[in-house]
Amino acid sequence: MRRHRGDMHRSTIIVREASAHMYRQRRHRGDVQRSTMSVREASAHMYRQRRYRGEVHRSTISVREGSSHMYRQRRHTGDVHRSTISVREASAPMYSQRRHRGDVYHSTINVRESSAHMYRGDT
Repeated sequence: MRRHRGDMHRSTIIVREASAHMYRQRRHRGDVQRSTMSVREASAHMYRQRRYRGEVHRSTISVREGSSHMYRQRRHTGDVHRSTISVREASAPMYSQRRHRGDVYHSTINVRESSAHMYRGDT
């Protein structure tokens, strides 16, 4: 379901009430990938572990207090990618567009109201 060129991909984020974990299921080249986001209460960091082509990548999302932006640094095959997540108030769906051309990923996630779905378009 996930193709790298010009297709819209839908990934669903399920948030459990009792915990701060978000379980996300994504398809990448016919493979189902599950990534777990654990949110620590004392900090505003989210540690995410992802599998990409059999490799485990750890990305740290740091949230600044004064703003609604989340700056994420990711390592992918030795390269550092910076993506900016802008979160709107009172919303749940996140729409992200990513470019997968060569090595550079630049994604902006906007959060809109009343859904828990993330729509991704890879170009």
